Amino acid sequence: MTPVEDSLLLLAIVRRHFRTLRLGLDSSSSAEDWGFTAQQAVEKLLKARIVLANRQAPRLHDLIDSELGANLCSFLVFCLKF
Repeated sequence: MTPVEDSLLLLAIVRRHFRTLRLGLDSSSSAEDWGFTAQQAVEKLLKARIVLANRQAPRLHDLIDSELGANLCSFLVFCLKF
């Protein structure tokens, strides 16, 4: 697959996470579960950005320490347009 196709697959997962997060806004939902799903969504967004740069996404969870961490805010704002 091309980097764009791979990124679109990751963004489809992010959309699924966002649907789950909206459902989890109920006060009976576990804050821990909500936080985990939010973390997964952000992680997939960062990995989509790495893949779009035609690079291999790292197999780790602490992407903030990666070189893309500095651009996190601007990238998230960009992604929210979709």
